[in-house]
Amino acid sequence: MQPATDGVRIKREDTKGREAIAQYIMRNVFNIKKVKFVEKTNKVIYQGRMKKGKNRKNFEVYSANEFIATLTQHIPNKFAQLSRYFGFLF
Repeated sequence: MQPATDGVRIKREDTKGREAIAQYIMRNVFNIKKVKFVEKTNKVIYQGRMKKGKNRKNFEVYSANEFIATLTQHIPNKFAQLSRYFGFLF
């Protein structure tokens, strides 16, 4: 298995480099700017990437409950290991 790296090494004394990689790993993958609530219809529109195939579109429409259910499916269980392999940080 290849390490998740482009060949850049972060030295133990490189505090800024270690902090930068930690922030990258822990960054939020959810962007609130892509979510719009339409009060008139009580629907949530999530705009994402263009889907491939016959049904090409770049958005999904949910009821509020469906949207929350979809989001909460991605919350890991308590004490779950979130990352398996990122190489050595120190």
